[in-house]
Amino acid sequence: MNSTTRWKLVQLVDNNTITHLYRDTMVTYINIFFLSIFLGLILAAFLSRFLTKPVSRLCSEIDALNPESETLIDEKACGGNQELLKLVNSFNGLNQRLTRSLQNNYEIRLSEQQIKVQMLQFQINHHFLYNTLNVIKSLASIHRIPEIETISMCMSDLIRYNLENFPVARLEEELMQIRRYMTIQNIRFPEKFHFDINIPPALLKMEIPAFLLQPLVENSIEHGFADREDNCYISISCQFDQETLHFLVADNGSGIPADRLARLQKACREDTPDCPDENGHHSIGIRNVSQRLRSYYGEKYGLSIESAEGEGTIIDAILPASALKD
Repeated sequence: MNSTTRWKLVQLVDNNTITHLYRDTMVTYINIFFLSIFLGLILAAFLSRFLTKPVSRLCSEIDALNPESETLIDEKACGGNQELLKLVNSFNGLNQRLTRSLQNNYEIRLSEQQIKVQMLQFQINHHFLYNTLNVIKSLASIHRIPEIETISMCMSDLIRYNLENFPVARLEEELMQIRRYMTIQNIRFPEKFHFDINIPPALLKMEIPAFLLQPLVENSIEHGFADREDNCYISISCQFDQETLHFLVADNGSGIPADRLARLQKACREDTPDCPDENGHHSIGIRNVSQRLRSYYGEKYGLSIESAEGEGTIIDAILPASALKD
């Protein structure tokens, strides 16, 4: 519509021309469609190669890992891919933890096996010694040497106790073990030691960790009376209240120097290794008893030591009162 003349203008186009234009347009669209598909395939192949090549290299690195060593995957295998890099770092951390866990498990199983072998050898050696002592006792009886016969009999009973009582024993058995030990010491050193036990009969049937009191008595004899020839007194007594049970091993020996006592108390309280003194003594027996009590009853129990130089030592084995009821 012409705005000036108000005429209607009509353009007549040949039908063949319109058809030709339509066909050209359709051909163009089809070419664009197939070109897009072709370019898409090329892009997909490139992206697939870009992604699968680092993955394939990563899989090869994983397959080549030695499970017995703490080998890590090289980060270069990621090819700069940040997602794969995160995956590799996580895998390396997992591999390190698994390797350490396997090594720890192997060491534990190896230690257990070694302990089993040592225990079997320990039993064989003790049985051999036990039988040998019985032979000595018989010979001493035949030749009428009572001291040797008594020592052999006590040693034989000591070894049998060691073989049969583990990890717990009745208190009366532990005290009998100490009496045998003191019998041997009194034969070795006549009139040197005076020993008494003040334990209520009601406690004799209770169960305690085996070898609880004997190492403490041995410690008194070996260290407390090393420089004394007579008037050596050792006492075992018991005190208890509603919460704790105390077995006291007291002696009138030489006592423990203050610095040495502080190290011993720390070793018993924290289960830390005890440094030897100037004579090379480690007090292994005391630490062993304390650690076993803490492991058996809990951290709040164990040994407490009081000592004064020239006056003596009191070792307090602290147990829960519930042990008496058990």
